[in-house]
Amino acid sequence: MKSLKINNKVGHFMEELVELILEKLPNLIKKVDKFGWTALHYAAKLNHPAKLNHEDVARLLLSAKRSAAYVAARNDDSETALHIAVIHGHVAVVQELLSHCPDCWEKYTHRRQNILHLAVKYEQREVLEFVLKNSWASELINQRDNTGNTPLHLYVATKNLDGSSLVKHPSVDVNSFDNSNSTPLDNILQADELSQRRYKMNFFFHSFAWSR
Repeated sequence: MKSLKINNKVGHFMEELVELILEKLPNLIKKVDKFGWTALHYAAKLNHPAKLNHEDVARLLLSAKRSAAYVAARNDDSETALHIAVIHGHVAVVQELLSHCPDCWEKYTHRRQNILHLAVKYEQREVLEFVLKNSWASELINQRDNTGNTPLHLYVATKNLDGSSLVKHPSVDVNSFDNSNSTPLDNILQADELSQRRYKMNFFFHSFAWSR
């Protein structure tokens, strides 16, 4: 209990510190480091609920400068804060970003991967299911990245992700082709591990049949 009180005090102090910095040095919010990251990128990545809820920091930063949500990192991936939050599975930060910037889901990375691609690739089930509940998910679900992969193509390559919500989605195209003219099912059949191949085939067909 004592530890919890200390952590709460630390968290409150850090929030006040962020507010003070924003008040005195508002231009810092748009400054980038050598990786091209802003403070909002770090708020999206480094979540430590015991000391500080980073969705609260994200809220402060977005309230000060909403356009920070659209800043892409100046690196090979060109990720926005939303991409970072998705990759690390911080659903609360994802929700905070979308509440301030409802169209920031439209941004994609340098590899032309959208937030559904990233949620699947990094096996973030909670984020995946949250995104799929939104009406605009149908605009992302069949988008191809720079190798032609849709989120469903990436899903069949995962090992631990429950992608039933993706497979069952009414807008998903199970017959989409990547740049190698392979469908998601083709990729399942080409999998190296027999056990993984059987599991994915059974899961794929069961989920698809159930949804249709």
